[in-house]
Amino acid sequence: MKKIFILAFMTALCWACNNTPSVQGEWTKPVPLQKGKFHGMRFEQGGKAQSINIPQFQYETWQQKGNKLTLTGKMLYGGESFLFTESYTIKAVNPAMLILINNAGEEIVYARKQ
Repeated sequence: MKKIFILAFMTALCWACNNTPSVQGEWTKPVPLQKGKFHGMRFEQGGKAQSINIPQFQYETWQQKGNKLTLTGKMLYGGESFLFTESYTIKAVNPAMLILINNAGEEIVYARKQ
């Protein structure tokens, strides 16, 4: 009986981990101190990513595993480019909103671009 309970619990846990909705689409947020301006990112099918109105960051790929999101790309600074990887925890995602938590524990709220 104990084995059946553990198996059922593990199955439910795996289902919950894989049931996080996809972040695929375009997500933006207001640019601080620039009224009416927005920036964000586009997550395309197949794992391709692009920045939206962020010229110093060139997102290239994205990957979602459960509630973990990883972005890779290039940062442009001083005429040079540097490879980077960003990791986030997906706190919430629905058709209208995406809330990410960065490694510093800060929440970043994006709206789906219409």
